[in-house]
Amino acid sequence: MEEVFGKFKRLSLKLIDKNIKRTPEGHETIEKAPLIGGKLSVLSGVFNPFLTNVSPFLAKNLSVRWNGEEFLDIGCGTGFLSILLAKKGAFVLAVDKNPKAIECIHKNIKRFKLEKRISSKKSDLFDNIGNKKFDTIVFNPPLAPFKIKFSKKSNLRGFAVAILDPGFKVLKRFFRESKKYLKTKGRIILVYTNLAENIGLIKNPLVDRLCKKNKFEYKILDNKTFHGETYFVYEITPD
Repeated sequence: MEEVFGKFKRLSLKLIDKNIKRTPEGHETIEKAPLIGGKLSVLSGVFNPFLTNVSPFLAKNLSVRWNGEEFLDIGCGTGFLSILLAKKGAFVLAVDKNPKAIECIHKNIKRFKLEKRISSKKSDLFDNIGNKKFDTIVFNPPLAPFKIKFSKKSNLRGFAVAILDPGFKVLKRFFRESKKYLKTKGRIILVYTNLAENIGLIKNPLVDRLCKKNKFEYKILDNKTFHGETYFVYEITPD
């Protein structure tokens, strides 16, 4: 298992390095984003959603059920998904624990003139949400279930938050807390991967286990395999 862990840690570090090379410290990259009909600002220290297949895959499976549907976009990053949802008619609260991401989404909200549709705030999951409830919660969580150590001053830490979830702590907390932020007939749209099963870390699908433990039901909206991992988009509702 250590050999397999080592392989995926190297891949994670390679992805972080790819982000840094694309947008060096203190710089801004402008990315073409056909799915949202424009160009997206990516600031240094913010994960670039176009350097993997995951965010575009999730984006293609997002729907807005009615005009004015209220969404919470957790781990919003650049705001790519929030902008997509707003342009489909949603009202979105976009949150991220990375202050650079909040700075970045502010730029993109203005770029797309969506100030009336998207608001944003710094929040570690639900910490700064208050008592508000939502029709839909969208979460593109960190997917790598292991730890890589960085110094407290390292500019890599923001990327680590975006891709690393040692011990599945973030995902487990999300499932424990999310239900009380859903309206009646609310839903969760979440993307996850079978990486943990592939490397032998767990035997049974993690989302299935967490849904049963926290009294949710789910259906799989779509799945796709990239580089030996299969990604699933789940629609999750309280049972």
